[in-house]
Amino acid sequence: MFSLIIAIISVALVAALALTSIYHGGESLDRSRIQIEASTFVQHGQTLEMAITQQRLDKNDAVVAIRDLVIEGYLKDFPILSEGNSYDFHALSDDYIWIPESQSDELCAQINIEANNVDAGGEPTYEASGSEVRLFGCNDGGFPYYKTGDLYVNATPPPA
Repeated sequence: MFSLIIAIISVALVAALALTSIYHGGESLDRSRIQIEASTFVQHGQTLEMAITQQRLDKNDAVVAIRDLVIEGYLKDFPILSEGNSYDFHALSDDYIWIPESQSDELCAQINIEANNVDAGGEPTYEASGSEVRLFGCNDGGFPYYKTGDLYVNATPPPA
């Protein structure tokens, strides 16, 4: 009988420990997932920036469409945020890709921090949706985006 009581107490303690670790581990896993998704997004943005630079050096011309970078072999595929996210093109010129699902505030903040879209104090900054000048980031609507254009001049307006 004594062994049975000890076994029941042991099971209850193990269950409580498991629930505690799931609760606290869940927050840690969420932070890790956000950092991984933001890093992936920024790496794709940096790859896009390198492809634009390479195409510009090869052709001495500004890149007009992300689609051209893929067709001409400068990019392997269109950049995406993560598996399961779709993307939309700017209807007129394919110069702008955005993830149509609004992302969490934490993910957008992390994307902008890792993309160095920050103010002097290191806080993330958000460009107004429809008037982005950076090649990639997360706008104030919570939508991650990639765009083409001149790296030094805002030559390609995003959709309104």
